[in-house]
Amino acid sequence: MNYDAIVEFPLGLVAVAGIGTAIYVGFRLAMVLVRRLEQRVPEPGAGAGDLVLLRQEIAELHERVDFTERMLAQRPEPARVEGM
Repeated sequence: MNYDAIVEFPLGLVAVAGIGTAIYVGFRLAMVLVRRLEQRVPEPGAGAGDLVLLRQEIAELHERVDFTERMLAQRPEPARVEGM
């Protein structure tokens, strides 16, 4: 009986299964990495809408500051107490 062939066959199966498993795991990890990278990359022009909204908000705040400055400029100065 050839014992070498009996021992070599299971070892060959283990080696093939191990290589196949390594390839499968590597492929799955690569797919996860690709999905994460795709989520991080914004589409061109995706932030343009946000930029327009921010500019509108800044313009509104500028108008409010101008209004407040005009209101403060119209107020008469308070009477001063003499002797201080």
